[in-house]
Amino acid sequence: IDVLADTLLRGKVRKMAIDIVIDDDCFDEGADGWCETNETKRKPRYFTITLGSHLWQYKERGADVFHKEMLTTLAHEMVHVAQMATGLMHYKDAENVEYETRLYKLSECEYDDRPWEQEAFALQDALYNLCV
Repeated sequence: IDVLADTLLRGKVRKMAIDIVIDDDCFDEGADGWCETNETKRKPRYFTITLGSHLWQYKERGADVFHKEMLTTLAHEMVHVAQMATGLMHYKDAENVEYETRLYKLSECEYDDRPWEQEAFALQDALYNLCV
């Protein structure tokens, strides 16, 4: 976590708390993980990253595959932590996200077209490589 936070935030955020949870809900939602905060302020400092318990299935393929899947998902979610902690991305409410000053309605924006997801996917492999 420290390596990812240092790389993504580069000293822009001093104090932060991140809880990591393993949960079955991710699989039910069709996700490997997600990042959330209960804070409503523009630059929150307390986050929860939830990783899907279904990622444990990769252990059957060997430790390398398992670690890659878990750490890549963690890296992806840490991009979202950085986006929120720096104010680049802000959830206005459950349906509306502001990203780089533009407002996106989640129901009208496909997952793959969301710029915050595009950024997280673009960075996740390089961030994974920093961790291994």
